[in-house]
Amino acid sequence: GTVVTSAQAPEALLAIAAVCQQRQARLVRVGPVEADPVRQEVIAGRLPELSYRYQLERRLAEGQQRFSIYAPEQTYADLETPLLGQHQLENATTALAALELLRAQGVSWHEDALRAGFLAVRWAARMDVIGHDPTIVVDGAHNADSMRKLLAALRASFAFQRLLLVLGVNSDKDLMGIARELADVDAVVLTRMMNPRAATIEQLQAAFAEHAPQVEMHSASTSRQAMDLAVGLAGARDMICATGSLYIAGEVLRWAAARGDEIAAATIEGVDHSG
Repeated sequence: GTVVTSAQAPEALLAIAAVCQQRQARLVRVGPVEADPVRQEVIAGRLPELSYRYQLERRLAEGQQRFSIYAPEQTYADLETPLLGQHQLENATTALAALELLRAQGVSWHEDALRAGFLAVRWAARMDVIGHDPTIVVDGAHNADSMRKLLAALRASFAFQRLLLVLGVNSDKDLMGIARELADVDAVVLTRMMNPRAATIEQLQAAFAEHAPQVEMHSASTSRQAMDLAVGLAGARDMICATGSLYIAGEVLRWAAARGDEIAAATIEGVDHSG
């Protein structure tokens, strides 16, 4: 068999490689053009070279990314996607790698369809912009690693003065790790989702008090109240990001729809985000 991975952490890649060796599976790696974070492991023969590389060409004014993918036998130049953040280029490249491997096994597809698919893709609650002045974004990041990627993507994709997070997290997540990743945001509005698995505001406050004590903390009983509070705290050039779970993302999309956001309304139509 074949395993396609975009994992970058050495410990994760070495674990994946060990299983591939046990199962006699080929390991195909995806990564950025700029550098391979596990180059030393590759030189030592413990990991294969990157097979697929991606590169951001430019961020377009209409909120899209133009990028290229360097595959073993072809370069796919000037691809475009409305999904923001380097991690979305990583996801796109991983998908392309899988498609090329499927083509080698007889699955037919055309490059025009690939390009059209990347351009037309819509992924709710993945850096969804639902407001301006201040910029308001919804994202379903729900663990420490995805929080780290979210913050990097926000800073790379938008210009803003202060970053305020509306945060609701499930209690079974690494609250301490999430708080550590958010230690350099300007302010958080902590809230509890309408979900029995949700962490309490007190649990979140304790995590921030211990691991991000310099962050300005606020709280609100519901996500709607939290969003209203964040809007009141933010200036026109600030950014508000609601995150921590797909549950809170759904609640905030409902909040946006109630304020007249037609795209948010279309996204949540017929979907129950409350449970």
